[in-house]
Amino acid sequence: MVREDLDHANHGLLTVGDEANGVRHPSSLPSFASVTGAEVGLSRSVTSAGIWRIPLRWRRRLVLVGSIAMTALAGGLFAPGFFWGKADWVVAVGGALLAGLCLFGHFAWLLWMIGFIAWKSRSREVYSPDEAINTRTAIIMPIYHEDVDRVAAGIRQTWLSVRNAGLAAHCDYFVLSDSVDPEIQRTEGEAMHGLLPLFAANQKESGRLFLVRRADHQNYKAGNIANFLRHHGGAYDFMLVLDADSVMLGRRIRQLILKMQRHPRTAILQSLMSVYRGTTPFGQLMQYSVSRLAAIFNCGFAWFLGTEALYWGHNAMIRVQPFMAHAQLPIFPGKPPFGGRVLSQDVHEAALLGRAGWDVELDLNESGSF
Repeated sequence: MVREDLDHANHGLLTVGDEANGVRHPSSLPSFASVTGAEVGLSRSVTSAGIWRIPLRWRRRLVLVGSIAMTALAGGLFAPGFFWGKADWVVAVGGALLAGLCLFGHFAWLLWMIGFIAWKSRSREVYSPDEAINTRTAIIMPIYHEDVDRVAAGIRQTWLSVRNAGLAAHCDYFVLSDSVDPEIQRTEGEAMHGLLPLFAANQKESGRLFLVRRADHQNYKAGNIANFLRHHGGAYDFMLVLDADSVMLGRRIRQLILKMQRHPRTAILQSLMSVYRGTTPFGQLMQYSVSRLAAIFNCGFAWFLGTEALYWGHNAMIRVQPFMAHAQLPIFPGKPPFGGRVLSQDVHEAALLGRAGWDVELDLNESGSF
């Protein structure tokens, strides 16, 4: 029988399932505050083939200087044909905006060309089907007033693939709901109950499904994930963050787990995502362009960023310990938009981890993440 327990001792944590057996609560969580990337004591993984041999600081200088030089050249060649006589403030502003747009375009073009050159010499790790997984991963999906049928379909497809990849013994699935509408809450509960047979009705020590609600809805998605980490984070080595419309294949999740195990200094491993089933003309155009160009561009982007890459907020594997210790978002003084809580939390979290000496990387495997 599925049960819903409101645990007042744990700040209103709502779980659907078997009372989250094996999940440690705040009183038993270890302290990670002193752990930094440098203290792990392992060298960063560096790809040393082709143009990947160029030191990171020189990569950035080359791209930035190249972008500025190309923009200056374009301005010198084409500005006389666009502007005549003395410029008023409107023309000056328009020229500045055009120059900024050209700078961004040249920057992106250079990254694409670098990705085209660097693609064949990129690091490609080989994963054996027999390689052991000795860690535990929480697959988490923060939601807020979403299309419940779409959420349930994504959970079903992802978990079926996870089971087929042999990961059920190493993963649990958490749906972190911040929904406040009673009707939506009821629908979410019914949908999760309907999915429980896929999780062996939560009768095992792993491969379980939980619906988590919090009484305090502060700090949006970042606060939702922080609440999960406070109550459950100590039980897991990694967490895979998904959006409400995300789907990932089990083999891709397995690759991310194994790569995190091999590289203990990596705090965030961001997968490349594909667009699928676009229905609008814009969506179909995005789907086509991403399928043809995104992998090459992101290869150039990874070459430029190195181990100080971006976190896009979902479809990423995160090492729980350093994230809990270093990625707690500050509240800035003053009024929004320049003060208050951080809204674009993913980029900020990646920067905080990088400052603490941990690696944030793009995983250049272009399949299995949607």
